[in-house]
Amino acid sequence: MNTWLRTPALHFLVLGALLFFFAPAIRPGPDQHAGSPTAKPVLITPKEAAGLRRAFERRTGTTADEPTAAALTEVAIEEEILVREALVRGLDRADPAVRARLLEKMRFLEDEKGLTEDEQVDRARALGLDRNDPLIRRILSGRMKALLAPPDLRDDGSRSELLAYFLSHQESYQSPEQISLRHVFLNRAFRGNSVEKDAADLLTRLRSGILSFDQVVAQGDPSPVPLELRQVSLARLTTLLGPDFTRSVQQLDTEAWQGPISSAYGLHLVRIDTRKAAVLPDFKAVENRVRLAFRAERRDARLLASLKELRARYKTQPPSAQAESAPNSP
Repeated sequence: MNTWLRTPALHFLVLGALLFFFAPAIRPGPDQHAGSPTAKPVLITPKEAAGLRRAFERRTGTTADEPTAAALTEVAIEEEILVREALVRGLDRADPAVRARLLEKMRFLEDEKGLTEDEQVDRARALGLDRNDPLIRRILSGRMKALLAPPDLRDDGSRSELLAYFLSHQESYQSPEQISLRHVFLNRAFRGNSVEKDAADLLTRLRSGILSFDQVVAQGDPSPVPLELRQVSLARLTTLLGPDFTRSVQQLDTEAWQGPISSAYGLHLVRIDTRKAAVLPDFKAVENRVRLAFRAERRDARLLASLKELRARYKTQPPSAQAESAPNSP
């Protein structure tokens, strides 16, 4: 969850939620730098925190528990700090993407069409169009991150470092375990209380050779997934028939009809034809992928250290602290 909460898509979601639901932040002047004693604290109000949770739940279809809600607030605070720093340092003034975005927004204002592009940009800033645009804030936070953690040749690592990284992250590079199987499906909704007995009878006939696979299939029910699955990964099998089915299949012997095994759809008689174990490729075959991952991890570590240092210079207040410090309602 922590890794996912740091993805760019979620940061864009947080920025959009804050800007959609709540009033835009005022552009910080020189006196609003983190080192200034008059700088306004960075805070997310309880109302804003609730809005972040709702936006997250709409986006993901899952409920935001307390740890997730706290992480969402931390992401929002971090983004606000990055945007403030970018504005104070004037990164928006020299960024062509920000300028293009402001010009795009100005095209919708009929009374501004007689202005030059420079005048339109200045007018857009005067109107505050640069203060509440999610795309501009995303650009600025990205520029600030690049400034905090610029490219470093040391991020590429030595060959021995890359090899050690490869060996410690083998699961990221190995081909997944694959399985080939056939199954006969019995629909619990159709057969009701007789489904267990029907499954046992068909399994006996399969094992004895009285009926062939095709003949048993004809006595089964229409399946929601193909009756023959060839070289599918366990992850794909889970997507098709659910985690409980996959866990049960992993315990089965090969080349024997077994079951019944439950899925979200009903019961299955299953025969594992082949298994292909996960294979770790040769280091040379994935060296470029390893180098990119190693470089990204090094850069992320430097960025986190820089963000921690930057954040220490800002005053922040979580929603819970605000709620506790608020006066009691009459």
